[in-house]
Amino acid sequence: MPSYKDAVEAKCRECIFDPDSSGTWREQVRDCTSPACPLYALRPQPIRVVRDASKRPNLDPCQSFYELGHDPGRGNEPLRH
Repeated sequence: MPSYKDAVEAKCRECIFDPDSSGTWREQVRDCTSPACPLYALRPQPIRVVRDASKRPNLDPCQSFYELGHDPGRGNEPLRH
């Protein structure tokens, strides 16, 4: 038996996806113009993927350890490189 999410995705794909149009099926579903559809508020959205390394946070492991509230004075030593 399909899950609720799988059922919604399948119905939206069946309704609007056109393989000859531009964009993925999720992008086409996102751009749906049928707000009267009972699944409109539940329709799947495109998955955001950060592919550019310059957009990823650059955290120093020791710095982020301190930012999490670990204090060497309380016996929580940060990891040493």
